[in-house]
Amino acid sequence: MGPSNSGSHGAGKKLTIVTLFVGGSDFCAAAAVDDDEDDDLLPGFYVEDLFVRECYRRKGMGRMLLSAVAKQAVKMGYGRVEWVVLDWNVNAINFYELMGAEVLQEWRICRLTGEALQAYENANM
Repeated sequence: MGPSNSGSHGAGKKLTIVTLFVGGSDFCAAAAVDDDEDDDLLPGFYVEDLFVRECYRRKGMGRMLLSAVAKQAVKMGYGRVEWVVLDWNVNAINFYELMGAEVLQEWRICRLTGEALQAYENANM
């Protein structure tokens, strides 16, 4: 287990892909992790995506993956690791809470797409 691919991602950000393989060849889980800096918070990691193949769920792979990301954050002196979870995904929410994560109820995702996004094409700033 370890970073399998790193590269530049956005201005000054580094995207790292952490993967888990079983028996050296069978892919079972991955996380895409960005360095994240916020003026109001300590530097940290933002987990863009966390995926465990169905056949490897409930076998400790997600715990190993998230633990590896958290361990690296501590090693780098970071103060947080963040990600999002859909509100209907009760199994994931329970898992994250068991891992010690606080699910922040006050945050919602905002998104511009389609016509609302295109309206900015000729916006004067």
